[in-house]
Amino acid sequence: MAVQIKVSVYTNGDDAFVAWAPSDFIAGCRGFLLERGRKVGATEKIETVENRVGFTKDRPKSGDHRPSDVWPFQRFNWTDHAADVGNVVRYRVTAMMSTGASSDWTEWKTLATDAGGGFSCYFNRGLVLSQFVARYMAKNRLTPAAFKKSLQTNGDAKFRAFLEGDLGLRMVGLTQGAGDELHAALYELGDATLETALIGLGPRLHLILANGSDK
Repeated sequence: MAVQIKVSVYTNGDDAFVAWAPSDFIAGCRGFLLERGRKVGATEKIETVENRVGFTKDRPKSGDHRPSDVWPFQRFNWTDHAADVGNVVRYRVTAMMSTGASSDWTEWKTLATDAGGGFSCYFNRGLVLSQFVARYMAKNRLTPAAFKKSLQTNGDAKFRAFLEGDLGLRMVGLTQGAGDELHAALYELGDATLETALIGLGPRLHLILANGSDK
């Protein structure tokens, strides 16, 4: 019986998580090609998802990446950060070998913030993106203290906007579109832009604050 690959995709407003499993061991398999189908108007654009873990013989350096038909994924899941809110995507997985089994395409999924039941979920990008942040600091010759200060003072607006993600835009947007009252519960508020926006609401703001980092 031919090996089949089952693949599923789960999305939120920021990323797409893809997981797959073959029905049996695939002899000679070197890994998996992951493809992304992205709707562009009335057409579909097929893109090869890039892998950041290469083969030892290629002597990969930190930050290197190649298409997964060159550096196949030697794992069974991947979080696709190249899909953004509003994108409509689907995925397909193919075993990389002389004649590899491939999955069917997943169903189409839209990256959206709607979590159902009247709730929405937005994400920022924390500093735990250690490799990305480490490369940024090295490129700009920043010490940890200087890096933290640059974020607090809008030293690099583009990088700050990347870290804020859709969450930062939405929170400021809520303050701008607030009606008679705005109710909020925030943890570790320390963002000057958001603080200014909240202060501007005056008595219309009802705010609960918590902070576990300051003693």
